[in-house]
Amino acid sequence: MAKKKQNKYTYKENGLGCSKFQKGESNKELASYKLEKMSHKYRFDLLPWDAIRQAAKVMAFGVGKHGIDVWKTEPIWHQQAAMMRHFSEYMEGNYYDKETGLPALAHCLCRLLFLIALEEDKREKTS
Repeated sequence: MAKKKQNKYTYKENGLGCSKFQKGESNKELASYKLEKMSHKYRFDLLPWDAIRQAAKVMAFGVGKHGIDVWKTEPIWHQQAAMMRHFSEYMEGNYYDKETGLPALAHCLCRLLFLIALEEDKREKTS
């Protein structure tokens, strides 16, 4: 009869997926290891997906109204002005856009994402 090889590792579920660590390792050592290992990885698990879904709904409406990727051809000031219009509506208590019925902040989020992309594109072209 073949002997079973003794496993020197224990696996625990910790919200980041299944982790492998040596028996007897403390939670502090494991946390330190995880921080070091995760420091260079994007943490998509921390994003608020309900808010992102709302922004995706805004994008779907915008594609129907304006077309795909039209925002890439508009100047940065246009995105800034549109974002501020939606934010001022929100600040005045109008939490939902009159035209779409979607949250005004979801419209702001879309415009902020456009601004980030446009600024990054500008930075890449100048460097």
